[in-house]
Amino acid sequence: MSKQRVVKALAAACAAALLVGLSACSTETPPQAKPTTPPVATQSPSTPKETSEESPTETPAADPVPIQLLDCADLIPVETVRSLTGHTGFEVTPSEAFPQASPYEGPVASDTFMNAVQSKVCVWGVPDTDGLTQVIVTEITDTARATLTSALDDSVFTKTATGNTVAYMEPYDRGLGGPWYRTYLFNGNIWVSEFSNYPEAPLGSFALEQTLAANPHPLARP
Repeated sequence: MSKQRVVKALAAACAAALLVGLSACSTETPPQAKPTTPPVATQSPSTPKETSEESPTETPAADPVPIQLLDCADLIPVETVRSLTGHTGFEVTPSEAFPQASPYEGPVASDTFMNAVQSKVCVWGVPDTDGLTQVIVTEITDTARATLTSALDDSVFTKTATGNTVAYMEPYDRGLGGPWYRTYLFNGNIWVSEFSNYPEAPLGSFALEQTLAANPHPLARP
């Protein structure tokens, strides 16, 4: 082979190698940079604020206030007894003479008295005579009052009402001379009984006024 032909062959081989190299470069995909995702700020889940709802304050129930029953000397002083009855001979008689319900009370009244919340018995008498006045101030329940007044409504007692006070009166002529009268006065849970010679029950009415004045806001007892 001539020297000129060798040179041509070498040139052709180099050209072919160069084409192959170029071809390989053109088909190979250069490595691509991975897209960078911007960091996302992560927020920890917020805990909802606890709202403290204050429960409504309950008003405590008022403690029951007991009805105050006055002693006989404060309830009706003996001078007032004499003034209201017009009889200057009245003296205080020990209440122990009537420790239980008076025999002049009816059966329902006696039972109500014996089961009362509290009671005060006051007696005044004229020495050496049959003059006698008895006043009983009693605290009773609503149920006891309803039972007693229902029995009185169906009895021979005469019923009257003045304001918040209901009165029942009956002449009492069971062999005691007299005239004698039984009078019952009711106002709220206060029951006043008078046994005397006076149909208008002056001492019982006065005793009720005094008891109401000493208890301006008595609580009802069911």
